[in-house]
Amino acid sequence: MKSNASGIRTTLSSPKRINPDSWPGSLLLPVLASLGVGVLAVSSDSFWIDEGLSAIKAVAPSLGEAWRELRAEANTNMHMLFYMAALWAWEKCFGSSEWALRSMNIPFFVLGVTALWSAVPRASRPFVLAFCLVSPFLWFYLNEARTYSMIFGFSAVATAALLDWLDRGEDPRFPWARWGWILSLSLAALTWTHVVGLVFELAVAILVFTRVGWRGLPELLRKVWAPMMFLAATNLALIGYVLWTKTQGVEANPIGKTTWLGIVYWLYEFGGFAGLGPNRNDLRIHPFASLRPYFLPLGLLGVAWSAVLLGGWKNRRYAPDREQGKRLAVFLVLVPLLIFLVIGVWQNIRFLPRYAASSYPAFAVLASFLLCRLWASGGWRRWAGLFLLTGLACSSLKLRFSPTHVKDDYRSAANFIQQNRRSGDAVWWAADESGARFYGLHGLTILMDPTKSILATLPRPGWVVLSKPDIYDRNSALGNYCAQLGAKKVASFQAFVIYDCGN
Repeated sequence: MKSNASGIRTTLSSPKRINPDSWPGSLLLPVLASLGVGVLAVSSDSFWIDEGLSAIKAVAPSLGEAWRELRAEANTNMHMLFYMAALWAWEKCFGSSEWALRSMNIPFFVLGVTALWSAVPRASRPFVLAFCLVSPFLWFYLNEARTYSMIFGFSAVATAALLDWLDRGEDPRFPWARWGWILSLSLAALTWTHVVGLVFELAVAILVFTRVGWRGLPELLRKVWAPMMFLAATNLALIGYVLWTKTQGVEANPIGKTTWLGIVYWLYEFGGFAGLGPNRNDLRIHPFASLRPYFLPLGLLGVAWSAVLLGGWKNRRYAPDREQGKRLAVFLVLVPLLIFLVIGVWQNIRFLPRYAASSYPAFAVLASFLLCRLWASGGWRRWAGLFLLTGLACSSLKLRFSPTHVKDDYRSAANFIQQNRRSGDAVWWAADESGARFYGLHGLTILMDPTKSILATLPRPGWVVLSKPDIYDRNSALGNYCAQLGAKKVASFQAFVIYDCGN
């Protein structure tokens, strides 16, 4: 190891990098491969709750109308301004179908994969590309009209910039101004895409500080003071905006709470187990019982991960990436995860693994370092790496194509009511209102966990549409009402049951 006066160090044994600028077409492989996977991963399935919330703003005729929709909702979608604005603009260019709105994820997936490919050592490039292309975590959020693929793209650029600095920071020719602006712009875009990006930004600041120390900090700031001032200004503006939204009643989702079992869920999603397990609705309602039928495939993937971790740990001779890997693991993966868990437990709000999506690029880089070590070792270790990638690919394909993982079917529920609704029929809609509006249903009575006394004040319905009783009918008042009324269950779709209460 060597260090300069600023305390910036580099690992001399790191493999020599190839400058993409000196290799025409070097980025063609990750761009085309990730583009192809993006097109395959995006579906035309029905939007579910959160996607309906995104879509209803995207189809607004003007930005002002989209803002009014956000204000009326008064929830944490107001903390995703950059994403919501980008989706609104995308819809005006490419349309409002499910595939069209979800396809905005593709360029950010391509951006993230290409950034990581460019940043890792040459020997690790095939492995970081393969890992990202078969990642169930990335496949799942490619297929959602939500903000997490955009988070991946911007955080991957920031992670790539940090890897470049860790590797070449002491080089006198290091392009400080360009590096500072790339890091600052990617972090600013990340935090305005979703406010949870501030946690990742804090982790980045801790990483940089532990690298340069108090003595090296003034010199670093002198070299990148302009982009850092820009980033500080965007952070202050974002914090001020979030505080203002709190005065408007915006709070985190009250449904669910965080326990330290959140670490298990994080491992489940980041580890790529989701496609080999049950539907997310079943996992949420019956977290342990729903896993039993999937014990074998989940266990096999767990064995693959164990073999990769064991093989990578044992092979300590081939570790040119060890110093970078430690810093990524500690500061860009573990620190954000622990911060999210602490906030969730402290504030009694629900932590979801997707909130830590900004850590996934660092996680992918760590996985590529491990796979690269295994490949260099040969023997059974190579087979362990291939076994893992095969398991992840199977998990991704099941997420995309298996009926087990179909999304909440708002489209079919809305179409059924449109086709069968009798003149004058009242419809009780115990589901998300945005999904109904997006699919053209109007004149509904919207119910959210009603009580028996509230139902008694309403005119008799012709139809009752119930989705996710653990959210929309937690007291079973609506289910009991339908039973007492003798309502007939006439249709069921993913996460929906429809009752005919006519006559």
